[in-house]
Amino acid sequence: FAKMVVLEKGVNKFTVEAKDKIGNTNTIEIHLVFPEKKLIILVIGKKEAEVNGDVVKLDVPPMIQKGRTLVPIRFVSESFGADVGYVKEEQKVTVNLYGKYIEIFINRTTAKVNNEPVILDLPAMIINGRTLVPLRFVSENLGAKVDWDGKTQTITITFPAPQ
Repeated sequence: FAKMVVLEKGVNKFTVEAKDKIGNTNTIEIHLVFPEKKLIILVIGKKEAEVNGDVVKLDVPPMIQKGRTLVPIRFVSESFGADVGYVKEEQKVTVNLYGKYIEIFINRTTAKVNNEPVILDLPAMIINGRTLVPLRFVSENLGAKVDWDGKTQTITITFPAPQ
């Protein structure tokens, strides 16, 4: 069978029910994601960013530490539409977006993506009360493309990544 549907932005839920000739029924739920496109532009050291052309103020600017770009995790993740949480006792930041679940621990180089351990070159850190994380790690694991212009120190994030 085939069924044409129009997707809404975000998560679209569908229930499919199949019944055989003797009455046995099986039901599954399917989630199709239609993410809203985002273009984010950040400049190292600047407290202003752009999201789809709108200027947004940052509490802490993006910075480079040991050759890695760090960005405020809440700003970047929430710009994609992700849910961001913090577990104080574990010093753990959680990011959840369309079935991707990331756990990042403050001052630890081990993170998790969908419960699988991942080693980071640089740990997440708290600067001026904000959690900064390696940009490429978080963005690419959430399905974005990251471009870097070293001459202008400009970061361009495209979400979702073009196919």
